Amino acid sequence: MLFWSACQETDLEPIPVVYNYSYFPMDSGAWREFEVTTIVIDKPSNVFDTSRYYLLERWAGWTLGASYDSVMKLERFTKIAPNQSWNILSVWQSSILNQEAIQVEENIRYVKLNFPVQLNKEWNGNRYNRLDTLNKYNYKIKTIDTPYSMNNLLFDSVLTVVQKEKSSAIDKIYFEEKFAVGIGLIEKVQTDVYSKDVDQTVPIEERITKGMIYHQKLIGYGNK
Repeated sequence: MLFWSACQETDLEPIPVVYNYSYFPMDSGAWREFEVTTIVIDKPSNVFDTSRYYLLERWAGWTLGASYDSVMKLERFTKIAPNQSWNILSVWQSSILNQEAIQVEENIRYVKLNFPVQLNKEWNGNRYNRLDTLNKYNYKIKTIDTPYSMNNLLFDSVLTVVQKEKSSAIDKIYFEEKFAVGIGLIEKVQTDVYSKDVDQTVPIEERITKGMIYHQKLIGYGNK
């Protein structure tokens, strides 16, 4: 009876919840450098523009946000060539509040992650803005704790969030962000393209009539 009772008590012990806040670290002085490629196509107007530049993000200390909560400033700098000096681009704000990783980008508030992070978990990433009033897209965790390599950088545990996903013969919308433990954002992909040419034997990326492709990938990181 004593043995049975002990087993019953063990069975009733709650399973600890792992929140994995380390996927969204905010350490003052930490920085990430990205290589960014943006492609804009408007075939009827004969526009085929490709721009490449470097982006530096640096956590710059805590301050008070609009609702008087503590937020971390994220300073962002750009330059065209590696040997140039950095120029300030913008200052964003980030925080973790009520188990949500919130980031304010150009005065638009997004829920980047929802904790605890779990495979296939979904949430409304635009619940604090009006960008998706029809609720067409939910953010969803596609992979978690997965090894990943990019630009000769190796990451032990990476989480992938799909923010938008739609595909047909004439259009493709796909927004995705990857986060690494202890680093945060390491890659961002945004594809929003449309084609009048309905040849499904050819990938839509090769028959774009109008659209935009954005790719931001980590090339270095550190602290201080």
